Amino acid sequence: MLDNYIKKIETLYQQAKEVRQTHKKALWQQLLDIIVLYRVNPCCNVWDYYKYRLYAAPRGSERYRNTLGTGQIEPFNRSLNVRTGVTVSWDKLLFAQVCDVFKLPTVGLAGVFKPAGPLADFIPVKMNQIEQVKEMMATRTAPLFVKPVLCQQGIGGYYVEGYDKDADRVTTRDGKAFTFDEFIKLTINNPDTRLYRRRMGYLFQEVVRQHPAISEFTGTDVPSGFRVVVLNDEFNPVIQSAVWKIVKPGNVNDNFSKGKIGNMVARVNPEDGSVSKAVNGYWPFARYFDTHPETGRRFEEFCIPLWDKMLSEIKRASSVISTMNILHWDVIMGEEGPVLLELNDIGGTEFLQMHETALMDSEVRDFMRRYAKLRKGEALERMLKSD
Repeated sequence: MLDNYIKKIETLYQQAKEVRQTHKKALWQQLLDIIVLYRVNPCCNVWDYYKYRLYAAPRGSERYRNTLGTGQIEPFNRSLNVRTGVTVSWDKLLFAQVCDVFKLPTVGLAGVFKPAGPLADFIPVKMNQIEQVKEMMATRTAPLFVKPVLCQQGIGGYYVEGYDKDADRVTTRDGKAFTFDEFIKLTINNPDTRLYRRRMGYLFQEVVRQHPAISEFTGTDVPSGFRVVVLNDEFNPVIQSAVWKIVKPGNVNDNFSKGKIGNMVARVNPEDGSVSKAVNGYWPFARYFDTHPETGRRFEEFCIPLWDKMLSEIKRASSVISTMNILHWDVIMGEEGPVLLELNDIGGTEFLQMHETALMDSEVRDFMRRYAKLRKGEALERMLKSD
């Protein structure tokens, strides 16, 4: 306990030191900023002051008042999405079925493993025995992406290049190799039940080919996905914000991972698909990039191809999911248009605010007043009440 406390103090000191050096802001000035932040925004704390670069904003400004602190991510989403209405965001097989019924563009299924119970007719290969999985993987020539029906943060997901049955060798895109039994232990028979329920099954998906213009810009054909946040107003879904998760060449997914693996994030203008400069981590140790470090392309000169089509499909999909008030969509831009990967009901809001743009603007506040279920006295309720 004491060690953790000391580490936190050391981390805060390093952040304060960095701000003092890069922004010429003395420690006493930072302390005064933090005191004001605590007074005007009950949803933020000292960590948010540094993470969201509030030290660069005028003291007590709108960004001070409108930034949603990291500690309020779950209360924010839960206040808008009741637990009885979010099953489609947790059950990825149900999500695939909804997309099939409403003809929403999503990743094609190669097959599904489920140890017991029926599977829907739209699934091309239905499996309830491990031997069936082995046979399906051995007879495929195209790569697969596999993931649990219930999972979070990409846990249990693998990009499988192929399976050589004779050599008993499963190879993945990141250059790793496993025997079939080893691979099954990592996936279908994974003993970690914190975020995985075997009885819900495993998905074997087709691999999406990214739009060539995006691959050219990023220098890799590994899809750089988008997080698009929708306020699901009863009259018309509204695109609240969008970010582009940019894969560094050599990485095999677009997980931001706080910038530790070299991936970056850029904001996308929902109006026209234009792109901002990119950020490579959390502040104060992050930096802005005007150009892509690998390809030299300028971010602010690039527009996401087929952006209007993406907006249209996301709004249509959001209208289908009428039980949720806020939707965090993960989307890839494929060769012919958007592909809906999955839906999140408790989506992270950190990378929505990394470009010095606060989430809790007048539009979001008004939406919350109409739809959020808040308890009297909690931080979000006090924030809204302070207007």
